[in-house]
Amino acid sequence: MNLGKDFGWQSRLALLVFLVAVAARLAFIGLRPNLGDAPRMDSARYRAIAHNIVAGRGFSENGTQPTSRVGPVYPGFIAGIYLVFGENGIAVRIIQAVLGALVAVLIFWTTLAFFSRKVALIASLIVAVHPELVALPAFLYSETVFTLLLAIGVLVVMVAVSKKKPTMFLCSGIVLGLATLCRAILLPVPVFLFLAFLVMRVGWRPALGWSAVIALGMAICIVPWAARNYAVVHEVVPVSEGTGVQLWEGNYLPFDGRFRYVETDRMAAKIAGGLSGPAADRKLLHAAIQGMRDQPWPTGWLMVRKVGRLWLEVYENVPIGAKRTPNRRLTAALASWHYALLALAAAGAAAARGSARRLSIVYMLLIFMTMAFAVTFAVPRYRLPVMPYVCMLAAVGVCGLLDGAMRRSAIEPVPKEPKSQRKRRPKSAPAGRS
Repeated sequence: MNLGKDFGWQSRLALLVFLVAVAARLAFIGLRPNLGDAPRMDSARYRAIAHNIVAGRGFSENGTQPTSRVGPVYPGFIAGIYLVFGENGIAVRIIQAVLGALVAVLIFWTTLAFFSRKVALIASLIVAVHPELVALPAFLYSETVFTLLLAIGVLVVMVAVSKKKPTMFLCSGIVLGLATLCRAILLPVPVFLFLAFLVMRVGWRPALGWSAVIALGMAICIVPWAARNYAVVHEVVPVSEGTGVQLWEGNYLPFDGRFRYVETDRMAAKIAGGLSGPAADRKLLHAAIQGMRDQPWPTGWLMVRKVGRLWLEVYENVPIGAKRTPNRRLTAALASWHYALLALAAAGAAAARGSARRLSIVYMLLIFMTMAFAVTFAVPRYRLPVMPYVCMLAAVGVCGLLDGAMRRSAIEPVPKEPKSQRKRRPKSAPAGRS
């Protein structure tokens, strides 16, 4: 993996990208400082757990009983900020803005491993000003920390592949394990990395060994937390509850796999039959699997449509934890940006088809996340952790268009000589015989 010889210039460009990214995020937070604080939003749970950690009540949502509803990384992140700055949501958002800006820098270095400095700069600047990524730190969502850990993990995996050092693969596994403790969706990722290594033609034995070391690194992080969960809730919960809820919500055909707020909560409670915690999650998991078995074709078609929801839908307004009133101007602006970006990414993937094997880790990550949310529950927000890699491919598309335009402008037609200026040229004598 070559990060370039002119490290000084590259570092200056990375600093420029960071400053642009952090300025954009801080500006948005300044305009909308209290987003995501509605009681029904995910942030309420994270804030409650962080509050109880700081108050000495442990990892608990209600302050009396320990919980396994979420992984420990994001509530612990918020609790650490609370310990330093007090229970200050603005402080959390400002630090998240810095973390979001670091993602743009990581994409600069990741892109530089495959493409030119121009492509890397464009890719990182797209991440820096991407509307959804700019707005993300203003919400107390786990995706901000998850996106950063995922970007670090992917970059370390790439370095490990180039250097072929087991310690680097172990380090990448530890980072990916921390990301999994932020969002459990990443649990099966060693399998997909194994497939990516096979595509890279490193041989099945190195591919299997590297994937096993990555899985070991993840286990170093996850197993202690899984043991804690078993001790406090007496259930096997590797990271967090919610697998059954997500699978049921995303495949409940009467609601078309969509979350209908109060209606969904009432139906889930009815199916759970008064149970709560892991027991309720397990019952919803069984109900989801049974529904998929009973109606396999409608469920399969729903999964296909969820791919469209994940990649083609845009938010119609700012999330408020309830049904939103559509804002047509906002929707049109986000849709124009998003669809243009997808078109450029498709063009970039086509232009980079010669590097497809080297990019297999990126492609396999995109495939994995798409499949995971197609099977479970899909909303536009869930694509954000992998959007930086879409931006990388879009930058390849942008550079392809720019290079094509420059080539066309360089080919100028030769002006015709006016008839009045043409001179009679003598006819050349015929060549003699040898």
